[in-house]
Amino acid sequence: MTANNHFLEIPVYRSTWNAHTEAMNRKRDAYCAGAGGGLSLETRKRVEQHFDEQKWSCWEYNDVIGWLRVFWLDWQLRGEYHWVREKRILLGGQRRFQWFGKAFEAFVYEDATSADIFALLQRLIAEWSREAPVRGRHVDTRALERIGPHIDWRSFIEHESKRPNREKLGY
Repeated sequence: MTANNHFLEIPVYRSTWNAHTEAMNRKRDAYCAGAGGGLSLETRKRVEQHFDEQKWSCWEYNDVIGWLRVFWLDWQLRGEYHWVREKRILLGGQRRFQWFGKAFEAFVYEDATSADIFALLQRLIAEWSREAPVRGRHVDTRALERIGPHIDWRSFIEHESKRPNREKLGY
């Protein structure tokens, strides 16, 4: 089930940051309209400020509906994911997560370069993101995309794994 030797967690969001911001702006407008019509500009600004400080839900931490954990198991690159238990996923709703299953696994050959390993990881995540229940959700790979090209993936996997020789496996 859950590996304790994971090296990467990628959040999965209900929607993109832009969609979340648009929804929160609509909620702010409805909140201000509920405060009464004909508000002065100064009062409207105070009501908006109250909404922003007390009601606005932060996208990064309140809209997460799943997590992808990536880890090495011997010579395999693997991913597993946790997903919300609730059937209906609402904006800003309380969430409980459960282990959902394997996302992917792939063998990494001894002659793979760091660029090959990073490309493999990107491909595996992209393929997984097109499957249910992830399809149509936002898999946030921004941090991986920024740091991934600078990691010596080959050295990392050699440190983390005892990979057998391809000839010994009969490949």
